[in-house]
Amino acid sequence: MNAKKFEEWQESLEGVMYELKVLGPTATIVEDKYVRLVAETLLKLPKKVRRKVLDEAYFIVVAGYHGRVEKLHFIMNSEMPVILLNFSEMEKDGLSESRMMDTVAHEIAHFVLGHMVAGGAEREKEADDLIEKWGFRRAYKP
Repeated sequence: MNAKKFEEWQESLEGVMYELKVLGPTATIVEDKYVRLVAETLLKLPKKVRRKVLDEAYFIVVAGYHGRVEKLHFIMNSEMPVILLNFSEMEKDGLSESRMMDTVAHEIAHFVLGHMVAGGAEREKEADDLIEKWGFRRAYKP
């Protein structure tokens, strides 16, 4: 594959899904749906941001689980940034796919901004300000 074709492939849904690092099992149709949603969100981000996320961050996708799972969506440590996306909670809250993408973008913004953990009104506002620049709707509700 020549360089131009490779770059086009990297900018495709298939290419982003291939490069997306998802920890844990994603072997169900439900989980695959949400991994695709994460990839679609990444495709809407500026290329430089998408590249940073694909190169540095890991995702945990929680879906179809109805036991006790924290509502927290984002976890990060200095060695391995992990973005935990609890789609079970998003479903329970009745979010549409579009609003789920806003939430995914919001959690990615925390990573890009270097927030070690999400939380605090100022950090939430900062993340929402950034996702608005990216073309998403504000996701944080105090």
